[in-house]
Amino acid sequence: MTIRNFMENIRWIILALSIITILLHINIWVSENGYQRIRSLSSQINEQIEINQVLKDRNNALQAEIDNLQSGNESIEERARSDLGFIKDDEIYYFVVE
Repeated sequence: MTIRNFMENIRWIILALSIITILLHINIWVSENGYQRIRSLSSQINEQIEINQVLKDRNNALQAEIDNLQSGNESIEERARSDLGFIKDDEIYYFVVE
């Protein structure tokens, strides 16, 4: 094998590898599961993270309310007064209409 044949074989190998590389790049940038899909999924992930944070905050507030209700009678009494109109036996209830 001469140097000329060797160089020609190397050129064909480089050409083949270049074509394969170009096809792979086209597949990444243009295909259905390529770069655009990754960007779309990243956007959806960020939206879901925000939604999850809002729900975590809500759950924490509800858990704090549950803990408050379980800890003492004062919070239960306050809840009964505001939501159910609870009054004690020795109290007089005044309803003010504005």
